[in-house]
Amino acid sequence: MALIITDECINCDVCEPECPNEAIYPGEEIYEIDPNKCTECVGHYDTPQCVEVCLWIVFPKILIMSKLKRC
Repeated sequence: MALIITDECINCDVCEPECPNEAIYPGEEIYEIDPNKCTECVGHYDTPQCVEVCLWIVFPKILIMSKLKRC
């Protein structure tokens, strides 16, 4: 399951360079995540790095919680 970025994103540019899979890219209005590239950092880190660095927590908590329950 790939993470998504909500419309609360302020385009602060913090998350994009943290993605080891280069799945985050600037969309028309906000950053977006390519679901075909996003692995939620499995194999690279213990937690998704975009979530760790996000200043506004624009990643839906339900997706984050479902990920943590699978670990």
